[in-house]
Amino acid sequence: MAKNIKRASVAPISRSKPVAATVAPPTPAGSWLQLVAPAITAILFLRAIFGGITYLDDYYYITTNPYLRNFSWSGVTAIFTSFYSGNYHPLTTITFWLEFHLFGTNPLPYHLLNVALHVFNTWLVYRVIMKLQGSTFVAFAVALLFGIHPMHVESVAWISERKDVLYSAFYLSATCLYLDYLNRQEKKSNLVFALILFVLSLLSKSAAVTLPLLFLVFDYYKGYRLTAKSVIAKLPFFALSIVFGIVAILSQSAGNAIMAVTENYGAVNRLFFFTTGLATYLVKLVVPFNLAALHFYPSYLVHGLAWYYYASLPFLIGLILLVIKQTKLKKDTLFGLFFFIAAISVMLQIIAVGTALYAERYTYISYIGLFFIGARFLEELRSTKYATTAMTMFYVLAACYVLATYDRIGVWKDSITLFTDAIDKNPENHNNCFIFNIRGNVYKAAHEYDNAMKDYNAALSLNPDLESAYWNRGDALQQLGNFAAAIADFSKSLQMNPKVATTYNDRGWAFFGTTNPIPPLRTSTRPFNSTRNWQKPTITGAGCGIP
Repeated sequence: MAKNIKRASVAPISRSKPVAATVAPPTPAGSWLQLVAPAITAILFLRAIFGGITYLDDYYYITTNPYLRNFSWSGVTAIFTSFYSGNYHPLTTITFWLEFHLFGTNPLPYHLLNVALHVFNTWLVYRVIMKLQGSTFVAFAVALLFGIHPMHVESVAWISERKDVLYSAFYLSATCLYLDYLNRQEKKSNLVFALILFVLSLLSKSAAVTLPLLFLVFDYYKGYRLTAKSVIAKLPFFALSIVFGIVAILSQSAGNAIMAVTENYGAVNRLFFFTTGLATYLVKLVVPFNLAALHFYPSYLVHGLAWYYYASLPFLIGLILLVIKQTKLKKDTLFGLFFFIAAISVMLQIIAVGTALYAERYTYISYIGLFFIGARFLEELRSTKYATTAMTMFYVLAACYVLATYDRIGVWKDSITLFTDAIDKNPENHNNCFIFNIRGNVYKAAHEYDNAMKDYNAALSLNPDLESAYWNRGDALQQLGNFAAAIADFSKSLQMNPKVATTYNDRGWAFFGTTNPIPPLRTSTRPFNSTRNWQKPTITGAGCGIP
């Protein structure tokens, strides 16, 4: 199929070497080809539709979210005027609000919409590249890689990451309109509609603030100079980015998500955290290994950081020098790198949010730039004697991605599978105390108390200062009828955090149980994932949390 995929009739923007005369006739931009990548993506992600509601934020955003209960105009107003769980993404919450009142907590409709949005975004990626560069092969290759890459599973298979696929739908649609504006500047209405879509994207996830930076990158690639007119045209976009950027900082601060998680490591090591995160995204583009729901900072510094932290800086320097020295497709390469940096810039943990060094979901939009670089180089090789070898390698790589993505989707089927995978991927990290604690809650909800107790004990062995684990273990002990041990754990929890009224109430029931042979029925009162339980991490791994 690859040798029949050629340039559209649109004149190519870049000044790369033209395709050789042996290439087959061009394929129209609006042909069936634009549906191939979305179709493959839809088939691949069918497995995700049958996943469950996980206790990694899904429980908090859907099952126990108080803002979903009020099905009225006042409920809508409350969603748009409130922060929840350290975030402000009211449009995403509105989609949950509608689904909750239509389907309750049945996970299938939630997953179905996530997958549908991802398939739609795959088609939008094709349209963006066609409007940008005019090559049907490049557009197809970028869209295919976008749709099937294993690093994107987290954004689709995780219900709570609805915000990723939703903001991207508006983000990419606005990009299409902006490219139309650049191609036909007399249609200024495209800018107005792009601005509206930008607002919808910002209301879906604050990461959309990067769109105006991306517009500058498109200007560079299309050869437009920065003039007063072009600056004025973008001012409303930058103004909205600033406003929503401030809102995002306020919401994260309100939820205690912005923490000095790296302050104990020193300035030099913080530099290597930055370079490691950036280098990891670049490496996992090609070899997506060791994927996990949580990628923590190193738990402590005894013998210094692992070698790959220090290797990340020369790796990036070498990559920069390689780009500077190369001449063929240099503009395409710079564009792809600028696209990647612009889109991921606010998620590079320059300001530490949570305890994750990096996250797979942050590559959802940003990888488009890197996919573009690879697709352009592959297109050039298709006009040389290496065409067959290059295309064979491309399809083998795509097949490997499909298999890895299918396998990764299975990890997100339920909470136990997800948390077990995360623990296995970070076996020596002290921050696993957080995962053990939450997985213990999942076991406790299923009345598997032996497994729950093992996880709470493991969490406390890693971090004896994790207050919520004492409460959770005390709750499990109380349900098992071991009231004396439950009282000890509740007392330890209160010693560490004496301002939680429910813990006093729980300890009171435990005291009641010691003098009554049949204690009253009770249920857990502590949420599974509460920002109240986030603690300031130290270099000894004393704190755990999730961004």
